[in-house]
Amino acid sequence: MKLGKGTDRPGWLIGLSRKHEALIQVGMHSKTGTQAGCLAHSMSRNIIYRVNGQEIGEMGIAACLAGQIGIPWIFTSGDLQACVESAEWVPGIVTTPVKEGLGETCAILLAPVEARALIRERVLRRPLRQSISARPWPSRRLLRLRFEEPWPATLNPLAERVDPFTVRYTADSFWSAFYASRNRPDLPLPA
Repeated sequence: MKLGKGTDRPGWLIGLSRKHEALIQVGMHSKTGTQAGCLAHSMSRNIIYRVNGQEIGEMGIAACLAGQIGIPWIFTSGDLQACVESAEWVPGIVTTPVKEGLGETCAILLAPVEARALIRERVLRRPLRQSISARPWPSRRLLRLRFEEPWPATLNPLAERVDPFTVRYTADSFWSAFYASRNRPDLPLPA
């Protein structure tokens, strides 16, 4: 197993490649503003992401990026609200809640050894393996960010200011719109 770490990453999902069969998300948090979502955030607690009008968190962003190259989202583990959010986007997705938020920074959680065993069992179960043939996350192309304060001061060419707090990125694909919002509009799709 390899892990990617650091802040100056070449892309948001380090190592994403067409050779992967499925997207499995572990240790996830629900999107910004989720009631009873422990550490709920979407890159930041101060930004709300919308894709084609629908609010989306980090799990959905990862699924859209993976879906651009045909990789389906089939599993999520994290707090209970993250699992609920996953099921709203992908009916029938296999989820494994390992903690339940009582507030922004408080949760009841499984002991780490129990959480790891439960995740391993659910990832390896036969129905999950069969769901790999599921369709990839749909392609979406319009990304809208709403900030808590007026920002950013200057915009890149793919951005349009909707109001002092909202910036819209429109491109041919979600991949391009997302990376335009990260000031990397020319980042190519993975091979």
